[in-house]
Amino acid sequence: MTEDEMWRAVRDCDASFDGKFFYGVKTTGIYCRPSCKSKLPKRENVVFFSTKEEAEKAGFRPCKRCRPDLIEYDPAAELSRRTKELYDSHYSDRVQLGLDMKKMGVSRKHLTEIFKQQYDITPSEYLVQVRIAAARQMLQDGSSISDAAGMTGYENLSEFYDHFRRQTGMTPARYRQIFADNISRSVLETPIGPLRIIASKDAILCVEQAGRESLDAGARAGSIPADRILSGDASGDLVKDCKAQLGDYFAGKRKNFDLPVSPEGTDFQK
Repeated sequence: MTEDEMWRAVRDCDASFDGKFFYGVKTTGIYCRPSCKSKLPKRENVVFFSTKEEAEKAGFRPCKRCRPDLIEYDPAAELSRRTKELYDSHYSDRVQLGLDMKKMGVSRKHLTEIFKQQYDITPSEYLVQVRIAAARQMLQDGSSISDAAGMTGYENLSEFYDHFRRQTGMTPARYRQIFADNISRSVLETPIGPLRIIASKDAILCVEQAGRESLDAGARAGSIPADRILSGDASGDLVKDCKAQLGDYFAGKRKNFDLPVSPEGTDFQK
């Protein structure tokens, strides 16, 4: 390999040459991989080495950015991992997250490319997943929707609602209701598709279409077990009775229902 070929690899940050040679920068005393993203040095200040041992013997120190001294080191994987850790740690603090991301010294476009290569998802998509996962837990624990949005980094409620629905297949209000302590729920397969039944101890709160797309979204988000029938509780009995009456209805054995419903009625009634 000629020095001209090696210089082109350095100039192009060509990772396919990593491990085949190293280059040192005379003005800094640092040696790097061909794929190093540091500022391109002047050609006259560059010297090439076949191995990292040669570079170190000549008095050059390993670059702290591309870590040519670590054979298994993958700069793209490391940058993606650090980004993921920042999102996991600071998803709720937009200001701190922005400051930490700036310190990484990489463009949004480049970060998006390498992050997607590593995790098959963009950084923005991953951040949404982290925030909504945290919001789901807060809603399960009884937090208000506004608190769940604000404490997971959302400044705009409409954006929160949009992201939440995309991740779980339902609104935050419906999700919170499903996880209330005194609520029973179950999904019934019917000729018109799956129906989700939700009941309190006093009445049927909801009979709604639980479309396959919605169920799949919920499963991907790890959000909603299909059934939660409280044993020895009136809400559980109501759900069971509702499933039985719906079964009779779709079998042509029943035309009317004799179950208490919430004042708002249900989607099924409408």
